[in-house]
Amino acid sequence: MTYDQNQRFVRFVPGGDGIIYAIQADGILRWYRHAGWQTGAATWSNGAGLAIGTGWQQFKTVLAAADGQIFAITEDGSMRWYKYQLTDSNTGAGTWHAASGSVIRTGLQAYPRIFGGWNGIFYAIDTSGNLHWFRYLAGNGTNGAGAWHANSAAVISNGWKQYYAVFADPNGVIYGIAQGGNLLYWWRYLAGDGTNAAGAWTHGGQPWVIGSGFSDDANKSWFANASGTVYLVWLDTATTPGYDDKLNWFRLLNSETISGDWTSAWVNAGAPIQIGSGFSIESTAALQGYANDLSPRPGYTQGFPVSSTFTTVEATIERLAVSGQTPGTVVWGPVSQPGRVQLLPGGYRATGCGWTPDFSLTIPATWRSGVYVCRLRGVLNGVQHLRFDIPFAVKPTAPSSPIAVMLPTNTYNAYNSWAGHNAYSTVGQVGVQRTIASLRPSDSVWIDDRANLSHTFYSDLLLLRWLVTKGYSFDCYQDGDLAADGTWLGQYKALVLGSHAEYWSQTMKDRVDTYLGSGGHVIATGGNTMFEKISWTPDGDSLVFRTTNGMREPMWFGNLGQPTSAVLGSDWDGSEFMTFAPYRVVNAAHAFLAGSGMAVNSLFGSQSYNFAASGWEVDRRPVPPRPGTQLIAVGQNSDGDNGAEMVKFDRAGGGWVFSTGSIAFNGSLALDPMSSLVLKNALDAAIV
Repeated sequence: MTYDQNQRFVRFVPGGDGIIYAIQADGILRWYRHAGWQTGAATWSNGAGLAIGTGWQQFKTVLAAADGQIFAITEDGSMRWYKYQLTDSNTGAGTWHAASGSVIRTGLQAYPRIFGGWNGIFYAIDTSGNLHWFRYLAGNGTNGAGAWHANSAAVISNGWKQYYAVFADPNGVIYGIAQGGNLLYWWRYLAGDGTNAAGAWTHGGQPWVIGSGFSDDANKSWFANASGTVYLVWLDTATTPGYDDKLNWFRLLNSETISGDWTSAWVNAGAPIQIGSGFSIESTAALQGYANDLSPRPGYTQGFPVSSTFTTVEATIERLAVSGQTPGTVVWGPVSQPGRVQLLPGGYRATGCGWTPDFSLTIPATWRSGVYVCRLRGVLNGVQHLRFDIPFAVKPTAPSSPIAVMLPTNTYNAYNSWAGHNAYSTVGQVGVQRTIASLRPSDSVWIDDRANLSHTFYSDLLLLRWLVTKGYSFDCYQDGDLAADGTWLGQYKALVLGSHAEYWSQTMKDRVDTYLGSGGHVIATGGNTMFEKISWTPDGDSLVFRTTNGMREPMWFGNLGQPTSAVLGSDWDGSEFMTFAPYRVVNAAHAFLAGSGMAVNSLFGSQSYNFAASGWEVDRRPVPPRPGTQLIAVGQNSDGDNGAEMVKFDRAGGGWVFSTGSIAFNGSLALDPMSSLVLKNALDAAIV
């Protein structure tokens, strides 16, 4: 078989009138038509799907219009034009336009996310979260004068980074799902010409809430297919999940005339109707892999198992953030191997993929501790196409720097929804513990700006890049290293924690507590830190979340009589979620604000990759505060002092903690000089 039945498709592309172009992992393009698209009847014009093309796994994004035009965007930002000229709507028979494959635009790599396609209209989100509008007018594969609307690339809105899923319907309708929630939002762009004057959007450009239950905690894929039809692939609801392959249908009868929250007219009262099965999807199934070791030492063998439908896979390894060395430098490769599909074994979500390595190397003694990336590229007919990145840390043979940075890989794993389910899934795995494997590809770690908010690896990469830029020497570890061996920790002057170091084993927590009690220093750069207790399977390759009956709350350290504030001075209390604001200075004389020139009530951190420096989830002091806690600044979330509390917590024995209290803080380091200065002051004090 040229694909895994668990991950048959990489993309569904709506074509209107019930037509769905489905791209298999092996590159075969199939034509389907849901004949019951208006009513939700489970009837199909061609249930098996007609194969109408090959090689389509090479594209990063594929969009379509209702007249057979298909727009395929490559890794290098080129848009290729195709048109499937349908001759029989019952079988899918048709021919390809002679100009199919023509390049009609370049430079689209500037936009991490592109969606739309209806009527030749595209929306693109840039790295600042601005929404750009494009329209292809020619409709015939040409790219001369007048082929594109003159206003193409115009900015028509902003603030779109918070919506991790966005998809379009015809006539200006856009749907979105925001980070941290399960609500479905609706917009309509009325102008339709790239302008943004008054009246260009309904409701002044603000979204209406039109539904709930839409999120990656319950759904695997979503797309709209004209006239208010919305399709979702649902996560499997079994206690031990099987295939995530059920295609569900919704229809919104007033999709172009919504005028208020929850006033939408959903067919079947908004409940899904299953109209097919066998639609398993994983967007990376044509090229994906993982590292056998999250943090090998020099001298150890590192393997990279890969599964790919490309004829050849090429691998290189580059430095991402290594103190004293240039990022982006290729330090190994390129090495090529024939592509092969490695099937998922039973129980892969809990025990891992079990794939054999396609690439391996002994980590050279010359590699300094830091973060590296194994970059895979799919090669088809001698041409490089898709890319898949596998970040990993290299820990030192022995401590060699004053600072140890510990990546919160437990959190990365908890949020990794590759293969459908994770620690947060709201369907399936009911009433049981969740065992989540580390040895599998990840969709929670990426190294480029994806125009999405980040609370996992990319946010921590911003911290590591800042450390390198500021000239700090540091060694890099990950959560499992502290669980396996605590002897290295006491050899560092400072332990730096990342943006969202939420999940800790009892052993990890106790070792940090002992380190602080012995005079160590912890720099906690994030929020919701050290919150929930987890454990490892005996082989150390999988994490165990929740109690044996599937409950989370009994595993919170605060509910175990071990509040995090006893170790770090503050706790996550749930008071703020997905709000963002600057900090207000409370103690301008504090040593960590030296050289800032700020006074009491001065604001800083108003800019961050995640909107502003105080936010997402925040940590605050208990009431009353613990002795030895010094409040430096407080986030102005929810119109007041309700955000992150930036504190220094002096521990008995001479140790201390500096905590920013905010998941969003690291995103401000490159954008806000005061955020940068306060962290630098704290680090300098820790390593003297």
